[in-house]
Amino acid sequence: MVDVHFSEGEQLKMDTEIVIPSPLSNGLTTTSLLLHVIPLIIAYTLTPISIIVTRFCKSWFKSKKLTWLDAHLYLQLISHGFSCFGILIPFFFVIDQDEFYHFKTLHSWVGLIIILGSIIIQPIIGTIDSTEPPEKIRRNLYYHSVIGRIIFTLIFFEIYLGIRLTSDLFSSQNFQLISILYYTWALSLILIFLGFEIKLIIKRNKRFRKKHSNNSKNKQK
Repeated sequence: MVDVHFSEGEQLKMDTEIVIPSPLSNGLTTTSLLLHVIPLIIAYTLTPISIIVTRFCKSWFKSKKLTWLDAHLYLQLISHGFSCFGILIPFFFVIDQDEFYHFKTLHSWVGLIIILGSIIIQPIIGTIDSTEPPEKIRRNLYYHSVIGRIIFTLIFFEIYLGIRLTSDLFSSQNFQLISILYYTWALSLILIFLGFEIKLIIKRNKRFRKKHSNNSKNKQK
């Protein structure tokens, strides 16, 4: 038997140090990790697409059977379904562990903000009541749009944090592949969004110039 003694400073450091265990050490297997990741990747892809449809593709929906608002709503509902499934998986696999590591990482808290914003706050603000004053409707839609952009941005940060959190679970080569796939996915969505945004700005600029030109001609007459 070896008697080991620690100084007061070392003992205090051991007592106060917080150790955040890795996902696999807390009961989260590779299979459950995939069941967490894949549904959320699908959800986090559908959410930006629904935003792009709402902001840039309204003219594509000329049929009364399916409007742009219907497409936005259905995409969000499917996204929420995948989100709920993906989020519940880690809880089922680690909730009975002695050291429950959830909500001890930034990844968990950012994910919680995204879910609360997407599933609770956004539907409440985005629901339009035609009986309300027009000013209130415009204000709510503005807030809905701003929060949607914030969620859109947080999604990329959230996935990045998740990749960093599980970096020790993969070999160096596999981790590089996952990083490349993430950056390709993120860059593709950002470029698509920026492309539509630039197209919309050009269209509005042309419309403004045409209106200004017509006003000038009317004044000359």
